[in-house]
Amino acid sequence: VIFMWRNKLSSIFTSDIKAHAVMATSLVLSTFLAFYAINHLPFIDFRTYKIGNNIPTLMQPSEPPRFEYVMEKDGELHRFEKYPTDKSYTYKEMVLLNPESEPKIVDYSVWNNEGEFTEESLTGLKLFLIIQDVKLADQQSMKDISKLIGALKEITPMVITSSDEEKIEAFRHEHQLAAPYYFADATVLKTMVRANPGLMLLNNGTVLGKWHYNDVPSKKELLELIK
Repeated sequence: VIFMWRNKLSSIFTSDIKAHAVMATSLVLSTFLAFYAINHLPFIDFRTYKIGNNIPTLMQPSEPPRFEYVMEKDGELHRFEKYPTDKSYTYKEMVLLNPESEPKIVDYSVWNNEGEFTEESLTGLKLFLIIQDVKLADQQSMKDISKLIGALKEITPMVITSSDEEKIEAFRHEHQLAAPYYFADATVLKTMVRANPGLMLLNNGTVLGKWHYNDVPSKKELLELIK
């Protein structure tokens, strides 16, 4: 629409100088926001793993699902909230009446060769070190991260990755990560934190803090969040 009417639209600016100033400001601001989001974390987190959210709660439906059964009889469609006992009806489909009640998180799962650790990962105080891909992980930050993990006593660290066992073993030994490692889906890890590696602090599944590898917190910062 704007393109088709471009010759009939008048500028809201009274001069070219103001127009160029607005364009320049917009360019600088958008560039800054993109740079900041890539090198730290976005100012606003719209995802289900944002600070303050409780992951176990979001893994459950907000209310019991309600269904509607669509049945056919004599060429006409009929709808029932309870499945009819009359065998003269022919089943057509089942429709969910309250789709908003479905869990917001359906794909969170943590495991290793010893078994499933999803529930355990959401119990107590945990510091997740999320490494989506060890090949692409920032190496310079690992010294500070390893030092932080080694100093933790009150908080249980967990390395969670989508890389295979051989790669994460080599990476863990190279950087002397004194923490057990677990596996999760790569897409889930990207949703949890937009950094490789990234850190997440949880208390019984509630996200207390998230950090980019350029903003590795101190032990003091972590302890202040769990008071």
